[in-house]
Amino acid sequence: MDGLKADMDTYKFFVTGTIRLISLALYFALWLAILCCRLLR
Repeated sequence: MDGLKADMDTYKFFVTGTIRLISLALYFALWLAILCCRLLR
């Protein structure tokens, strides 16, 4: 049972890490798009 709990903790850690990475990438892409729009004007 302990092994299963450890696997779940690892899974949760990877999921939260992936979500943070995706949100950071989206934020960066949005910032870059805004910057490009301002430069092209």
